[in-house]
Amino acid sequence: MGGTDVTARLRADAKPQAGATFRLAIDMAKCVLFDPATQQRIGS
Repeated sequence: MGGTDVTARLRADAKPQAGATFRLAIDMAKCVLFDPATQQRIGS
């Protein structure tokens, strides 16, 4: 994500290694965003 930290919920069988690079597909219908300053959810 361009050097930005992200947190993702993955399938139970996903085994990413720390520091590894991998591709994510984001379902925007299920995406929840938070304001880093207030930690409040953005949008409805």
